[in-house]
Amino acid sequence: QELIETLQEDRHQLNRVLPYLPNRLSEALLSEDFTVGCLARFHELDVNASGFLEAEELFPLLQEMCQVHDAALDLEQCKRLLAVFDDEKTGVISEAEFVNACRFVLTMRHLNAQRG
Repeated sequence: QELIETLQEDRHQLNRVLPYLPNRLSEALLSEDFTVGCLARFHELDVNASGFLEAEELFPLLQEMCQVHDAALDLEQCKRLLAVFDDEKTGVISEAEFVNACRFVLTMRHLNAQRG
C-alpha cells in the first residue's frame, strides 16, 4: 500500500519503487526489449508520423485498456491523462514519455494486484 501511495503522490518516484518489485518484473521494465516494444507500439499509434502522440492517437490504446476493465473513457478524459504524462508540457506525448507511462501503468497494475 505504501508503494502505491508513493507513486500516486509522485509518479516520478518510480525508481524508488522498482527495487521492491519482483526482480523479473523490474528487470523487464528496464530492459531494452521493453523499450523497443513500447516504441514499436508508439509508432503504430503515431498515425501522422509526427514523432509525438496526440490525444486522438492515444485514445484507441486507452479505449482498448478500458474495455478490458469495463470502464468508459472519452476524449476529454484522454486529454487529461495525456497531460499527466506530458512532462515537457507540449500537449503531446514523446517517445520517452510514452515508455515511462507504460512502465508506470504496469507497475501500478502489479502493485494493485498484490494488494488484492
